[in-house]
Amino acid sequence: MIQRLLFCGVLFGLVLSSLSCSKDDPTSPDPGSANVAQYAGTWTGTTGQSLPVYFHVKPNGEIDSLTIRIRMSFPTFTCLATFDKDSAITVQGNSFVARVKYAGANFVTRVHATLGSSSAADGSYDGYGGSFSIVCGSIISMGTAGTVISKGTWSATKTGP
Repeated sequence: MIQRLLFCGVLFGLVLSSLSCSKDDPTSPDPGSANVAQYAGTWTGTTGQSLPVYFHVKPNGEIDSLTIRIRMSFPTFTCLATFDKDSAITVQGNSFVARVKYAGANFVTRVHATLGSSSAADGSYDGYGGSFSIVCGSIISMGTAGTVISKGTWSATKTGP
């Protein structure tokens, strides 16, 4: 009985301590963080390869869609592919990093963005090299190649709500 009471007391103490606030717990939004609502809207632009980039930011900073077209070079062919976000993304301060994937391939790359103002953004995307399997149009290929995607840049402007 005493052991049971002791166990319950320790358990109760652990629960209380996990519910209490420490001095590091935030109690209100960080005044130093940017107001992400200013970035809400539709953004369109082009990559350094003159290919389209598009994303949409909701008022809470969530990016509900992002696509970027990238030219990929393989040993025997070139593929123009549209990469889409494949995970949840939110604007943090004035930037975000999005993992993007082409549905016909087994690899991903990342898109980096800096929202320089409420109407202009620029960024980059990572390169990729290594093993791949891909379906591009009527071409099905797999193998290992050097640089399949070269690092690139892009810029965009807010074009609508």
